[in-house]
Amino acid sequence: MKCKALRLFSRSSTVALLAAATLVPGGAFASTADVHITFAGRYVPLSCNVQAGSEAITVELPTVAARSLASPGDVAGATRFEIPIECEGTIGTVRAYFQAGVTVDANGRLIPQDASPGVAAQGVRVELLNESGSVIRVGDKTSVTPISADGSEGILQLVYFARYYGTGGATAGVVNTYVNYVLDIP
Repeated sequence: MKCKALRLFSRSSTVALLAAATLVPGGAFASTADVHITFAGRYVPLSCNVQAGSEAITVELPTVAARSLASPGDVAGATRFEIPIECEGTIGTVRAYFQAGVTVDANGRLIPQDASPGVAAQGVRVELLNESGSVIRVGDKTSVTPISADGSEGILQLVYFARYYGTGGATAGVVNTYVNYVLDIP
């Protein structure tokens, strides 16, 4: 599956291996008992893709006062966004798996990035929510609620929300961040 972007405002190893090879008697690697690698996977009869032209989505969060995010845990500016998908196949479920990366903190919230030419806000993160309002911990696909997809033709909307989350002492500034996601069929 392709990653999609969601915008929210040794060479020494080789030497060590060669040195180890010369320590084995006879200059060859020692033989071991039968070893094997097991591969496991699954096939699902449902296939979904992001609707063409919707690969990059920009979510405009509203302007809020820094004082509304003064204390840790304060939230403000919840904004709905949708990811349009097309599915085919039999009945199943699908969700967006928001992947952890350099823009994600240890709590699964998005960290504001460089705001050039403006000043980046401090003491604030962006938090994602399921349509029900439950918090999504970015990088934990089990925190994302799957929706039913019957595989019939047409566009389905994966509905989520983004909001500001105060980490304490928010300062005024610009909040730009992003997250990558893939579609997941649980």
